[in-house]
Amino acid sequence: YPYNLDFDYGALGQLQHFSINNLGDPFIESNYGVHSRQFEVGVLDWFARLWELEKNEYWGYITNCGTEGNLHGILVG
Repeated sequence: YPYNLDFDYGALGQLQHFSINNLGDPFIESNYGVHSRQFEVGVLDWFARLWELEKNEYWGYITNCGTEGNLHGILVG
């Protein structure tokens, strides 16, 4: 860990100057100025189109790791 030791993370270094807060529902406007909810909703929209779902037929959020995704799946399952 990390999986790819040859990857150059240098280009991402400037993003470390920001504290990105994505707490809460990605479909509700954030109280924080720096967030990536529009990208999160974009990913959800992409999968909804892939599976031919209408806007009112899906909800979700993007987790930061597999463990969080598994725990949320257990919660809603």
